Amino acid sequence: MNGLVFASYNFFLKLQCPGSTNDATLTQITLAGIGSGIVSAVVTTPTELIKIRQQQCIDSSTVRDIATDIVKADGLRGLYRGAVSTALRDCGYGAYFASYEATLRLLSRPGERDGGWTVLVAGGVAGIVGWFATFPLDVVKTRIQGTSLNHSAAIRPLREGASDSVLNPYRTTWSAIVNSYRAEGLGVFYRGLAPTLLRAVPVNMVTFAVFESVVKMLS
Repeated sequence: MNGLVFASYNFFLKLQCPGSTNDATLTQITLAGIGSGIVSAVVTTPTELIKIRQQQCIDSSTVRDIATDIVKADGLRGLYRGAVSTALRDCGYGAYFASYEATLRLLSRPGERDGGWTVLVAGGVAGIVGWFATFPLDVVKTRIQGTSLNHSAAIRPLREGASDSVLNPYRTTWSAIVNSYRAEGLGVFYRGLAPTLLRAVPVNMVTFAVFESVVKMLS
């Protein structure tokens, strides 16, 4: 997935900077990151949906079994349940790439693009900023994808005459945000962030180190 994100990021960056991308502004970098996030959502929506449903299963259902069950219950569109929240979450790649580039430029010598420890630090910062920007919507997305499109019909007898948002609090992105906040407060959107950040720092340090190495090899 990182390959798709970085490839689409470079594509959108080159669209804005036909010459050298080294002179790209942080605004252009942010827009390229947002574009790459939207592209990646096309792939991540069904794959993360299947992963979440598989984690909910008591038995050892295969990926194929889960996908088949989703299509039978909700049709092909069921595979893209949570697509809006996933796309909005992945727009956080704008902040991810912008924070990396801003940190790298801050730590590098004027007119140069340093490597080594500066790339590692910038990668770690990007990991932290990226998850801070995306974590709330990741929580929302996970809650939406944990329910079926027909979930409200299954629980309708419990509250006859209630609105759809009450029958299925995770029916849409907005209803999931509102109902999660009402039930659990603001903290629910950052629950589990600490261990995520502990993992994100070393992972993104390595990710950007590899990315910069590949760019140098190809240039």
